[in-house]
Amino acid sequence: MKRTLLAACLAASLVPLAAEPASACTCAPASPEEHADYARVVFTGRVRTIEREEFEHTVRFRVTKVYKGEVDRRVTVVTASDSAACGCSFREGSKYTVFGRRRSEPYSTNLCSGTKKGAIDPDEYGLAPGHSPS
Repeated sequence: MKRTLLAACLAASLVPLAAEPASACTCAPASPEEHADYARVVFTGRVRTIEREEFEHTVRFRVTKVYKGEVDRRVTVVTASDSAACGCSFREGSKYTVFGRRRSEPYSTNLCSGTKKGAIDPDEYGLAPGHSPS
């Protein structure tokens, strides 16, 4: 009986009492207009280069259209390197519309900001039709 009790206690000690919850990016629901309002800059451009660091990626864009803010033809954006930390996944050569935060470069973006692959319909976001970068 003592051996059975000892074996049960030993087995129980190998099982964690509580599992840690997995970290994941969770975004509050937002309309396209809310994404546009919260952003400092909104632009569409192609990814030229990506510098991948452990915690943050630096992404350089060639801007083709500006919907909000003052943006140069070449812009730098940073994002967390991991989607669990709400980092955006970018691919060199692909076109994205970036909803950037911060007052100046490098702008920051994340999965919750509204950044998306491809172009947008500015009317859907309550934005002007867009213009070429400065």
